[in-house]
Amino acid sequence: MPLNSESRKFLSDIFGKKPNKLVPMRREFDTNEPVGVLNQLKKNGAITALDIDELDKNNPFVNPTSKDKIYLDIRFRVTDWKKIDAYGEEEFNKLTVEPYGKDKQVRIAKERIISKALKLENNEFRFRDWDLGAIDGDHIVFMEILETLRKKNFLEYWDCTFDIYLGTCECFIKVLKDTKELQEKNKPKIINEKIAKTQKKKPVPAPKFHFTEGILFRDYSDNVIKIKNENSQEYRLLATAFKLPLKTRIDAATDEIELTARQIYDTATRLNQKIKEKFGPDQFFDNDYNNKYVRRVVE
Repeated sequence: MPLNSESRKFLSDIFGKKPNKLVPMRREFDTNEPVGVLNQLKKNGAITALDIDELDKNNPFVNPTSKDKIYLDIRFRVTDWKKIDAYGEEEFNKLTVEPYGKDKQVRIAKERIISKALKLENNEFRFRDWDLGAIDGDHIVFMEILETLRKKNFLEYWDCTFDIYLGTCECFIKVLKDTKELQEKNKPKIINEKIAKTQKKKPVPAPKFHFTEGILFRDYSDNVIKIKNENSQEYRLLATAFKLPLKTRIDAATDEIELTARQIYDTATRLNQKIKEKFGPDQFFDNDYNNKYVRRVVE
């Protein structure tokens, strides 16, 4: 089972302490599950001298945000950051809970890598998990499949960075074939050129946005926006917007939104900027703060 989002966020915070050897952390948690991350790192020999103290919620210096939280003072010594990286990579791979079969993963990954190499006219480039596509990317174990392609002498890779909390990853790769060779091997084969020229082109439907399992994507685009935290304001606003018909107003009275008018407006403003940068549309949400509502206006 993959780590829950709170444990992934905590592991991400630990990565942020590099390259320190002595690590003090004060954290509040909803459950004790993040403590399991520390115990596993200790078991792996990645950390030692682990000391965890639960803080008194009535202590005025604790400044609790909720009486239901667990407040911990944590201290440990890092013995091997590489082992922490290896543990993070193992947990990152577990985020792919429904992987395709290995052959299908290899085939799709190779197609996407070749396509990007030909587009860039370069056999060395950054390859990211979202380069696999919004749908296929959820079913491909990113780093495992790169390692498989390395063993098959298809590519080399290095400088991999991943965000265990957001579930994103990118590596610098080198395809072990030059672009001319790739072009020759991937030319489209036209059986009957005359038929191909006279064949009527079917109209291409306008691209639509979709929001599924925390991923916002658009037809004909390889770009995605991932929002893994189901309790975040952005996740709740998008989930609500896609449940309602286009141009339906969303306000604080909308069922299940559980956001104030100000939160809805600010969240829609942030999302508008992100969507513009990734996909192009300038106003995905129509914001009307005077009347305390927003509407999704782009299909």
